[in-house]
Amino acid sequence: MRLQADLAGRNDTGTYYLRWESLPHNQDEPRTDRPEEGSALEVVLLGPPFAG
Repeated sequence: MRLQADLAGRNDTGTYYLRWESLPHNQDEPRTDRPEEGSALEVVLLGPPFAG
């Protein structure tokens, strides 16, 4: 799994991240097994902690 934080940073609602599944590093060797379909790209919002 890979995560990339929003370059704009945190705002009032939290921080946005892109999340996707990927294959591990392969040291520039050709792959013999590739997924038939790509993985989903998701937008995830992690908000501020509950203050209660």
